[in-house]
Amino acid sequence: MAFAIGGDRILGLFGPEYAGDKIYLLILCVAALFNAATGPAGFVLVMFDRQRAFNLISGFSMAVGVTLCVVLGRTFGLAGFCWGYVAWIGIQNVGVAAVAFRSLKINATVLSAPGLRGLLQ
Repeated sequence: MAFAIGGDRILGLFGPEYAGDKIYLLILCVAALFNAATGPAGFVLVMFDRQRAFNLISGFSMAVGVTLCVVLGRTFGLAGFCWGYVAWIGIQNVGVAAVAFRSLKINATVLSAPGLRGLLQ
C-alpha cells in the first residue's frame, strides 16, 4: 500500500532519476498479492513429502516465466519484464496451491479464511 500511495517518494530516496518509475513498483505489487493470496502452499507440499510436485511446478513456472520475461521485456521494455515476472509468480503459486488442495485437501489460500469458505462450495 505504501508503494501505491507514495512510491514516487520512496523511489526518490535513491535519486531523482528513479522517482518517475512508480509504475514498475505497482506492477510488482501484483506479484506480492499473488504471494499473499495463495499463502504457504509450497511449504505445505514440502511438509507432506510432495517435494517432487513442488519442484515440477516450480520448474515449469520458471520456464514459462523466463520465456515471458524475455519476450515481453523485448517488446514492452521493463514493464513487460515486470508483467512476465508477475505471470511467473502467479503460475507457480496458483499451481502449487491447486496441487496442495487436490492431493492433500489442504487449502492454504486466502479462501480458507472463515468468512470466505462459502466461495469454495
